[in-house]
Amino acid sequence: MEAKVEKRKGNIGSLALGLFIGGMIGATVALLSAPQSGAQTREMIRDKSLEIRDRAMETAGGTRERAQQVITSVRGQAGDIIQKTRDRAIDLTRRGNSQTDEQASETSSMAQS
Repeated sequence: MEAKVEKRKGNIGSLALGLFIGGMIGATVALLSAPQSGAQTREMIRDKSLEIRDRAMETAGGTRERAQQVITSVRGQAGDIIQKTRDRAIDLTRRGNSQTDEQASETSSMAQS
């Protein structure tokens, strides 16, 4: 279930990133084809590049944060599974030892009879 949720989040993130990149490409093409001086166009391109860089850094930071949250969650779940497995192994070992002791006692009683 969590894998499906994470996959959806990944799909939404990919879609958002694609829309963002497409929008920036479209804006760049619009700037280049606009009737204005070269200096104005270069300044607009520089401003847009800085804006794109800042947004990319924000997106990378958010992605890094989400990845860290997933890692922390998975580590916690793995720890829980390991502990449950250990507890179950200890319980089964105790049961096995108890049954072995009972069988040995019964065998000893029968042998003495």
